[in-house]
Amino acid sequence: MKKKLIIVDIITIILITLLILMFFGINLGFFTKIDTFTYNLIKTTINPTLTHIFKIITFLGSTIGIIIFSIIILLCLKDNNKRLLYLVIVVGGVALNSLLKVLIHRPRPNVLKLVTENTYSFPSGHTLASSLVIGFLLFLIWESSGKLKKSHKVLLSTLLVIISVLIVISRIYLGAHYLTDCIGAYLLASIILINSITLFQILNSPSAPKE
Repeated sequence: MKKKLIIVDIITIILITLLILMFFGINLGFFTKIDTFTYNLIKTTINPTLTHIFKIITFLGSTIGIIIFSIIILLCLKDNNKRLLYLVIVVGGVALNSLLKVLIHRPRPNVLKLVTENTYSFPSGHTLASSLVIGFLLFLIWESSGKLKKSHKVLLSTLLVIISVLIVISRIYLGAHYLTDCIGAYLLASIILINSITLFQILNSPSAPKE
């Protein structure tokens, strides 16, 4: 367990460092070319049908979408500790994301604008919230030893990852976020998930001290 904690600490430090570097990079304009290239690429694909599809996909990461999925997940979970873990991850993550938006106050993109957003841009809230939910589901899938075949785990995990990527694409396509907003959200979600799940496993391990 000690070795695992060291690895988690190293990964966390790396992710936080990347997030900080990204913050300074955005302020200094280092990522402007990347974001501009992404938008120029997406502009060539815009059409009414695709716009409608991406508006449906982006709903999955919206506040209403996350609430609906959260209710379903909480009702399906039988373990109260896992219910608490889920709430800590999602509620805590969304609250932290909102705080970072205010502190960083990056304006929304000035291009495309196929949807209207009133908050700041960095990090992407849709990307973060959906990543936290999907990350938690991935944890449940791979933790369920014996209940699912490995092939089924791989299939479900692949589908969830595809959904996560599609949500990111939808945010950029609809003009709600820069690519770097979504990458920042992925970094933040990874930090939250890795540390929350590790702490949960420590507290619920057979050797953990009981009150």
